[in-house]
Amino acid sequence: MRHWKFIIPVTLVCALMGLLAVKTTGADQKRPDPVNLIGAQAPNIVLPSLPDTSQTMGLQMLKGKVILLNFWASWCTTCAAEHPQLLKIAQSGAPVSLVGIAYMDTPADSVAFLQKYGNPFVLSGADVNGITGVEYSVRATPESYIIDKSGRVRKKIIGEITAAMWQDELLPFVNALAAE
Repeated sequence: MRHWKFIIPVTLVCALMGLLAVKTTGADQKRPDPVNLIGAQAPNIVLPSLPDTSQTMGLQMLKGKVILLNFWASWCTTCAAEHPQLLKIAQSGAPVSLVGIAYMDTPADSVAFLQKYGNPFVLSGADVNGITGVEYSVRATPESYIIDKSGRVRKKIIGEITAAMWQDELLPFVNALAAE
């Protein structure tokens, strides 16, 4: 019977410590979940446009089209490695509109990158503070989303889009969405 006098206080202390840890780390706050975005309406984007940040851009400008939304940054080495593939996709005639979001990057650095390496995007936006990235649960760049013609998120791609991934997986998926 004496062991209950020990177990109950220890259990209560552990429960209180766990509750305190959740409250102080913010783990109890609702954060966007990339899995929950699949099938949901894509979060609205209204950002300063690149290269002219006095203008704005938004996904609503491409309503009715399949979109490949790519979060990238000029300082991201994997993004630089992915960039030639994005240029090939843009030039391929695939039924997809590429939209680039420069994530946590300065507009000047983003524009310089696109001028140096080419611009595959029909729309480009500057997410300087990362707020749009948070709405899309971006954890690191590059990350991409495929959005269907009705504006629903259909797929998330974490990391670099390679030529093989595009040919074997993403292009057939985009073609199927375009045919819907």
